[in-house]
Amino acid sequence: MPFETRQQAFVKRLLVPKDNRCCRSHLIKKRLYEEDLAKLSIYSHTSHVSVDDLQTFLEYFAVRSEITMKDKVGDLSLPERDLKVLTGLTWGNVNELSDMLTSMRDTQGRNRTQALVTYLTKLRTGNSNNVIASILGLPREQQVSEYVEAVVNSFERDVLPKYFGVSATSREEVVGNQSEFARKLLNLKDDQAVFIFDGTYVHLQNSSNNEYQRRLYLGQKKKPLCKPFTVCTTNGRVVDVLGPLLANLNDAQIHEEILKDPNGLKNLMKVGDYCIVDRGFRDSEESLEAAGYIVLMPALKGNRKQLTTKEANESREVTKLHWPIGATHGIIGEKNHLLHKQVNKLLPKLGSLCT
Repeated sequence: MPFETRQQAFVKRLLVPKDNRCCRSHLIKKRLYEEDLAKLSIYSHTSHVSVDDLQTFLEYFAVRSEITMKDKVGDLSLPERDLKVLTGLTWGNVNELSDMLTSMRDTQGRNRTQALVTYLTKLRTGNSNNVIASILGLPREQQVSEYVEAVVNSFERDVLPKYFGVSATSREEVVGNQSEFARKLLNLKDDQAVFIFDGTYVHLQNSSNNEYQRRLYLGQKKKPLCKPFTVCTTNGRVVDVLGPLLANLNDAQIHEEILKDPNGLKNLMKVGDYCIVDRGFRDSEESLEAAGYIVLMPALKGNRKQLTTKEANESREVTKLHWPIGATHGIIGEKNHLLHKQVNKLLPKLGSLCT
Protein backbone atom coordinates (compact mmCIF):
# COMPACT_ATOMS: atom_id res chain seq x y z
CA MET A 1 0.00 0.00 0.00
CA PRO A 2 1.52 3.38 -1.01
CA PHE A 3 2.56 5.79 1.72
CA GLU A 4 0.06 8.35 0.36
CA THR A 5 -2.75 5.87 1.00
CA ARG A 6 -1.53 5.18 4.52
CA GLN A 7 -1.34 8.88 5.40
CA GLN A 8 -4.82 9.39 3.91
CA ALA A 9 -6.14 6.77 6.33
CA PHE A 10 -4.07 8.25 9.18
CA VAL A 11 -5.89 11.56 8.76
CA LYS A 12 -9.09 9.59 9.48
CA ARG A 13 -7.40 8.27 12.69
CA LEU A 14 -6.75 4.86 11.17
CA LEU A 15 -3.20 3.51 11.23
CA VAL A 16 -2.39 1.14 8.39
CA PRO A 17 0.87 -0.69 9.24
CA LYS A 18 3.66 -0.89 6.72
CA ASP A 19 3.67 -3.72 4.14
CA ASN A 20 -0.14 -3.97 4.00
CA ARG A 21 -1.61 -4.65 0.58
CA CYS A 22 -4.44 -3.02 -1.34
CA CYS A 23 -6.13 -3.87 -4.65
CA ARG A 24 -5.24 -1.27 -7.29
CA SER A 25 -8.86 -1.00 -8.41
CA HIS A 26 -9.58 0.87 -5.16
CA LEU A 27 -6.85 3.46 -5.77
CA ILE A 28 -6.83 6.66 -7.78
CA LYS A 29 -3.37 8.23 -8.13
CA LYS A 30 -2.12 6.35 -5.01
CA ARG A 31 -5.14 7.39 -2.94
CA LEU A 32 -8.30 5.54 -1.95
CA TYR A 33 -11.66 6.51 -3.34
CA GLU A 34 -13.72 8.32 -0.71
CA GLU A 35 -16.35 5.55 -0.57
CA ASP A 36 -13.64 2.90 -0.08
CA LEU A 37 -11.93 4.98 2.60
CA ALA A 38 -15.22 5.18 4.51
CA LYS A 39 -15.45 1.36 4.47
CA LEU A 40 -12.18 0.85 6.35
CA SER A 41 -12.88 -0.66 9.75
CA ILE A 42 -10.78 -0.96 12.92
CA TYR A 43 -9.13 -4.35 13.28
CA SER A 44 -7.32 -3.65 16.54
CA HIS A 45 -7.01 -0.76 19.00
CA THR A 46 -3.31 -1.48 19.55
CA SER A 47 -0.45 -1.70 17.11
CA HIS A 48 3.34 -1.69 16.92
CA VAL A 49 4.90 1.21 15.01
CA SER A 50 8.57 1.39 14.12
CA VAL A 51 10.55 4.51 15.01
CA ASP A 52 11.36 5.15 11.35
CA ASP A 53 7.71 4.86 10.37
CA LEU A 54 6.62 7.25 13.12
CA GLN A 55 9.35 9.72 12.15
CA THR A 56 8.18 9.63 8.52
CA PHE A 57 4.59 10.40 9.53
CA LEU A 58 5.60 13.25 11.82
CA GLU A 59 7.87 14.83 9.19
CA TYR A 60 5.13 14.51 6.59
CA PHE A 61 2.50 16.25 8.71
CA ALA A 62 4.94 18.93 9.84
CA VAL A 63 5.45 19.90 6.21
CA ARG A 64 1.74 19.53 5.37
CA SER A 65 0.75 22.02 8.07
CA GLU A 66 2.17 24.89 5.97
CA ILE A 67 1.01 23.96 2.47
CA THR A 68 -1.66 25.85 0.54
CA MET A 69 -4.81 24.53 -1.08
CA LYS A 70 -3.00 24.67 -4.43
CA ASP A 71 -0.44 22.18 -3.08
CA LYS A 72 -3.22 19.91 -1.82
CA VAL A 73 -4.79 19.98 -5.27
CA GLY A 74 -1.42 19.20 -6.84
CA ASP A 75 -0.93 15.96 -4.92
CA LEU A 76 -4.67 15.09 -4.84
CA SER A 77 -4.85 15.28 -1.05
CA LEU A 78 -7.63 17.89 -1.01
CA PRO A 79 -10.73 16.24 0.50
CA GLU A 80 -13.30 15.39 -2.14
CA ARG A 81 -16.04 17.31 -0.35
CA ASP A 82 -13.92 20.49 -0.65
CA LEU A 83 -13.21 19.74 -4.31
CA LYS A 84 -16.95 19.43 -4.99
CA VAL A 85 -17.56 22.84 -3.40
CA LEU A 86 -14.94 24.43 -5.67
CA THR A 87 -15.60 22.60 -8.93
CA GLY A 88 -18.79 20.54 -8.57
CA LEU A 89 -16.80 17.45 -9.60
CA THR A 90 -15.21 14.45 -7.89
CA TRP A 91 -11.54 13.50 -8.08
CA GLY A 92 -12.48 10.79 -10.55
CA ASN A 93 -14.09 13.39 -12.84
CA VAL A 94 -11.13 15.78 -12.53
CA ASN A 95 -8.59 13.07 -13.31
CA GLU A 96 -10.62 11.94 -16.31
CA LEU A 97 -10.64 15.50 -17.66
CA SER A 98 -6.95 15.93 -16.87
CA ASP A 99 -6.07 12.82 -18.85
CA MET A 100 -7.89 14.26 -21.88
CA LEU A 101 -5.67 17.37 -21.94
CA THR A 102 -2.82 15.53 -23.61
CA SER A 103 -1.10 18.59 -25.12
CA MET A 104 -0.88 20.42 -21.78
CA ARG A 105 2.43 20.03 -19.97
CA ASP A 106 3.36 20.51 -16.32
CA THR A 107 5.48 23.56 -15.58
CA GLN A 108 7.77 24.46 -12.71
CA GLY A 109 5.07 26.43 -10.94
CA ARG A 110 2.06 24.13 -11.43
CA ASN A 111 0.98 20.77 -12.73
CA ARG A 112 -1.92 20.00 -15.06
CA THR A 113 -4.36 19.17 -12.26
CA GLN A 114 -3.73 22.48 -10.48
CA ALA A 115 -4.40 24.46 -13.66
CA LEU A 116 -7.56 22.46 -14.38
CA VAL A 117 -8.99 22.89 -10.87
CA THR A 118 -8.28 26.64 -11.05
CA TYR A 119 -10.19 26.85 -14.34
CA LEU A 120 -13.09 24.76 -13.02
CA THR A 121 -13.25 26.90 -9.87
CA LYS A 122 -13.43 30.04 -12.01
CA LEU A 123 -16.17 28.49 -14.14
CA ARG A 124 -18.08 27.15 -11.14
CA THR A 125 -17.98 30.19 -8.82
CA GLY A 126 -17.69 33.09 -11.26
CA ASN A 127 -15.46 34.89 -8.73
CA SER A 128 -12.77 37.39 -9.67
CA ASN A 129 -9.19 36.27 -10.21
CA ASN A 130 -8.20 37.96 -6.98
CA VAL A 131 -10.71 35.93 -4.94
CA ILE A 132 -9.75 32.65 -6.62
CA ALA A 133 -6.03 33.34 -6.07
CA SER A 134 -6.79 33.91 -2.39
CA ILE A 135 -8.81 30.70 -2.09
CA LEU A 136 -6.21 28.50 -3.77
CA GLY A 137 -3.20 30.21 -2.21
CA LEU A 138 -1.72 31.55 -5.44
CA PRO A 139 0.88 34.31 -4.93
CA ARG A 140 -0.34 36.33 -7.94
CA GLU A 141 -3.84 36.74 -9.32
CA GLN A 142 -2.33 36.84 -12.83
CA GLN A 143 -1.62 33.15 -12.41
CA VAL A 144 -5.36 32.48 -12.52
CA SER A 145 -5.55 34.00 -16.02
CA GLU A 146 -2.46 32.03 -17.09
CA TYR A 147 -3.89 28.74 -15.80
CA VAL A 148 -7.30 29.38 -17.38
CA GLU A 149 -5.78 30.26 -20.76
CA ALA A 150 -3.57 27.14 -20.71
CA VAL A 151 -6.54 24.87 -19.96
CA VAL A 152 -8.82 26.50 -22.57
CA ASN A 153 -6.14 26.25 -25.27
CA SER A 154 -5.55 22.58 -24.49
CA PHE A 155 -9.30 21.94 -24.30
CA GLU A 156 -9.76 23.40 -27.79
CA ARG A 157 -6.99 21.22 -29.22
CA ASP A 158 -7.57 17.92 -27.40
CA VAL A 159 -11.18 17.70 -26.25
CA LEU A 160 -13.52 19.72 -28.47
CA PRO A 161 -12.69 18.04 -31.81
CA LYS A 162 -12.86 14.55 -30.32
CA TYR A 163 -15.84 14.70 -27.96
CA PHE A 164 -18.04 17.65 -29.00
CA GLY A 165 -19.90 18.80 -32.07
CA VAL A 166 -21.34 17.23 -35.19
CA SER A 167 -17.97 15.80 -36.28
CA ALA A 168 -17.75 13.78 -33.05
CA THR A 169 -21.35 12.48 -33.24
CA SER A 170 -22.88 9.82 -35.45
CA ARG A 171 -26.49 9.54 -36.51
CA GLU A 172 -26.70 6.19 -34.70
CA GLU A 173 -25.84 7.97 -31.44
CA VAL A 174 -28.53 10.57 -32.02
CA VAL A 175 -31.18 7.93 -32.82
CA GLY A 176 -30.16 5.90 -29.76
CA ASN A 177 -30.35 8.90 -27.41
CA GLN A 178 -34.10 9.43 -27.51
CA SER A 179 -36.22 9.24 -24.38
CA GLU A 180 -38.78 6.47 -23.99
CA PHE A 181 -41.44 9.16 -23.54
CA ALA A 182 -40.65 10.65 -26.97
CA ARG A 183 -40.56 7.22 -28.62
CA LYS A 184 -44.03 6.37 -27.40
CA LEU A 185 -45.58 9.82 -27.85
CA LEU A 186 -44.32 10.25 -31.42
CA ASN A 187 -44.41 6.54 -32.28
CA LEU A 188 -40.85 6.80 -33.60
CA LYS A 189 -39.50 4.35 -36.12
CA ASP A 190 -36.17 2.65 -35.51
CA ASP A 191 -34.31 5.02 -37.85
CA GLN A 192 -36.12 8.25 -36.91
CA ALA A 193 -34.33 10.97 -34.92
CA VAL A 194 -35.68 13.90 -32.91
CA PHE A 195 -33.70 17.15 -32.67
CA ILE A 196 -34.54 19.95 -30.23
CA PHE A 197 -33.35 23.48 -31.13
CA ASP A 198 -33.12 26.57 -28.96
CA GLY A 199 -30.88 29.54 -28.23
CA THR A 200 -29.91 31.15 -24.93
CA TYR A 201 -28.00 34.26 -23.87
CA VAL A 202 -24.63 35.05 -22.29
CA HIS A 203 -24.13 38.51 -20.79
CA LEU A 204 -21.26 40.68 -22.05
CA GLN A 205 -19.46 43.73 -20.77
CA ASN A 206 -19.61 46.97 -22.76
CA SER A 207 -16.97 47.08 -25.47
CA SER A 208 -14.82 50.09 -26.39
CA ASN A 209 -15.38 49.13 -30.06
CA ASN A 210 -18.56 51.03 -30.91
CA GLU A 211 -19.46 49.01 -34.01
CA TYR A 212 -18.91 45.75 -32.16
CA GLN A 213 -20.94 47.04 -29.20
CA ARG A 214 -23.89 48.05 -31.38
CA ARG A 215 -24.01 44.64 -33.07
CA LEU A 216 -24.15 42.90 -29.69
CA TYR A 217 -26.82 45.16 -28.15
CA LEU A 218 -30.27 43.57 -27.92
CA GLY A 219 -33.07 46.11 -27.57
CA GLN A 220 -35.47 43.55 -26.12
CA LYS A 221 -33.16 42.82 -23.18
CA LYS A 222 -31.63 46.34 -23.01
CA LYS A 223 -28.07 45.01 -22.74
CA PRO A 224 -25.21 43.57 -24.83
CA LEU A 225 -25.52 39.81 -25.24
CA CYS A 226 -24.25 36.94 -27.35
CA LYS A 227 -26.27 33.88 -28.22
CA PRO A 228 -25.07 30.26 -28.01
CA PHE A 229 -27.37 27.99 -30.03
CA THR A 230 -27.97 24.47 -28.69
CA VAL A 231 -29.07 21.27 -30.42
CA CYS A 232 -29.93 18.28 -28.24
CA THR A 233 -31.93 15.04 -28.19
CA THR A 234 -35.03 14.25 -26.15
CA ASN A 235 -33.02 12.62 -23.34
CA GLY A 236 -30.88 15.76 -22.95
CA ARG A 237 -27.75 14.65 -24.82
CA VAL A 238 -26.18 17.74 -26.38
CA VAL A 239 -25.47 17.20 -30.08
CA ASP A 240 -23.78 20.56 -30.61
CA VAL A 241 -23.53 24.11 -29.25
CA LEU A 242 -22.95 26.62 -32.03
CA GLY A 243 -21.71 30.17 -31.73
CA PRO A 244 -21.77 32.33 -29.75
CA LEU A 245 -23.71 34.34 -32.30
CA LEU A 246 -24.98 37.91 -32.41
CA ALA A 247 -27.93 38.32 -30.05
CA ASN A 248 -29.95 40.35 -32.58
CA LEU A 249 -30.21 37.29 -34.83
CA ASN A 250 -33.44 35.41 -34.17
CA ASP A 251 -33.63 31.65 -33.81
CA ALA A 252 -35.12 31.16 -37.28
CA GLN A 253 -32.24 33.03 -38.97
CA ILE A 254 -29.64 31.06 -37.03
CA HIS A 255 -31.37 27.77 -37.79
CA GLU A 256 -31.50 28.39 -41.52
CA GLU A 257 -27.81 29.39 -41.62
CA ILE A 258 -26.85 26.24 -39.69
CA LEU A 259 -28.68 23.95 -42.11
CA LYS A 260 -26.95 25.58 -45.10
CA ASP A 261 -23.60 24.18 -43.95
CA PRO A 262 -23.06 20.96 -45.98
CA ASN A 263 -20.56 19.66 -43.41
CA GLY A 264 -22.61 20.58 -40.37
CA LEU A 265 -25.80 19.41 -38.72
CA LYS A 266 -27.35 18.56 -42.07
CA ASN A 267 -25.17 15.44 -42.21
CA LEU A 268 -26.96 14.01 -39.15
CA MET A 269 -30.50 14.79 -40.30
CA LYS A 270 -32.64 12.83 -42.75
CA VAL A 271 -36.02 13.31 -44.34
CA GLY A 272 -38.73 12.34 -41.83
CA ASP A 273 -36.83 13.46 -38.72
CA TYR A 274 -38.60 15.56 -36.10
CA CYS A 275 -37.59 19.14 -35.26
CA ILE A 276 -38.87 20.35 -31.88
CA VAL A 277 -38.86 24.17 -31.73
CA ASP A 278 -40.56 27.10 -30.01
CA ARG A 279 -42.42 30.04 -31.56
CA GLY A 280 -39.13 31.81 -32.33
CA PHE A 281 -38.71 29.44 -35.30
CA ARG A 282 -42.05 30.28 -36.95
CA ASP A 283 -40.31 32.01 -39.89
CA SER A 284 -38.31 28.88 -40.72
CA GLU A 285 -41.17 26.40 -40.34
CA GLU A 286 -42.09 26.36 -44.04
CA SER A 287 -38.51 25.86 -45.23
CA LEU A 288 -37.99 22.99 -42.77
CA GLU A 289 -41.18 21.25 -43.88
CA ALA A 290 -40.23 21.80 -47.53
CA ALA A 291 -36.93 20.01 -46.80
CA GLY A 292 -38.91 16.98 -45.56
CA TYR A 293 -38.61 17.44 -41.79
CA ILE A 294 -41.56 17.16 -39.39
CA VAL A 295 -41.77 20.40 -37.38
CA LEU A 296 -43.47 20.42 -33.98
CA MET A 297 -44.17 23.91 -32.61
CA PRO A 298 -46.64 25.25 -30.02
CA ALA A 299 -49.81 26.65 -31.58
CA LEU A 300 -50.38 30.41 -31.88
CA LYS A 301 -53.57 31.79 -30.39
CA GLY A 302 -53.53 34.98 -32.47
CA ASN A 303 -56.66 37.09 -32.12
CA ARG A 304 -58.68 34.20 -30.70
CA LYS A 305 -59.59 34.04 -27.02
CA GLN A 306 -58.22 30.54 -26.63
CA LEU A 307 -56.85 27.52 -28.50
CA THR A 308 -59.01 24.62 -29.54
CA THR A 309 -58.84 21.47 -27.43
CA LYS A 310 -56.74 19.71 -30.08
CA GLU A 311 -54.32 22.65 -30.42
CA ALA A 312 -53.97 22.96 -26.65
CA ASN A 313 -53.16 19.26 -26.23
CA GLU A 314 -50.69 19.30 -29.13
CA SER A 315 -48.98 22.38 -27.66
CA ARG A 316 -48.65 20.62 -24.31
CA GLU A 317 -47.01 17.68 -26.05
CA VAL A 318 -44.54 19.97 -27.82
CA THR A 319 -43.74 21.80 -24.57
CA LYS A 320 -43.11 18.49 -22.83
CA LEU A 321 -40.79 17.36 -25.62
CA HIS A 322 -39.01 20.74 -25.70
CA TRP A 323 -38.36 20.73 -21.94
CA PRO A 324 -34.97 18.85 -22.00
CA ILE A 325 -33.17 21.67 -23.80
CA GLY A 326 -34.39 24.24 -21.27
CA ALA A 327 -33.32 21.92 -18.46
CA THR A 328 -29.89 21.53 -20.09
CA HIS A 329 -29.41 25.29 -20.25
CA GLY A 330 -30.50 25.58 -16.62
CA ILE A 331 -28.14 22.85 -15.39
CA ILE A 332 -25.15 24.33 -17.25
CA GLY A 333 -25.89 27.81 -15.92
CA GLU A 334 -26.49 26.59 -12.37
CA LYS A 335 -23.24 24.60 -12.21
CA ASN A 336 -21.15 27.24 -14.01
CA HIS A 337 -21.99 30.62 -12.49
CA LEU A 338 -19.46 32.40 -14.70
CA LEU A 339 -21.88 32.01 -17.61
CA HIS A 340 -24.46 34.07 -15.71
CA LYS A 341 -21.97 36.87 -15.24
CA GLN A 342 -20.65 39.35 -17.78
CA VAL A 343 -18.11 37.73 -20.07
CA ASN A 344 -15.51 39.79 -21.90
CA LYS A 345 -11.95 38.44 -22.01
CA LEU A 346 -13.15 34.86 -22.34
CA LEU A 347 -15.40 35.65 -25.32
CA PRO A 348 -12.80 34.80 -28.02
CA LYS A 349 -12.43 31.40 -26.39
CA LEU A 350 -16.18 30.71 -26.52
CA GLY A 351 -16.35 30.67 -30.30
CA SER A 352 -16.56 32.88 -33.37
CA LEU A 353 -19.17 35.59 -33.77
CA CYS A 354 -21.42 35.33 -36.80
CA THR A 355 -20.60 37.98 -39.38
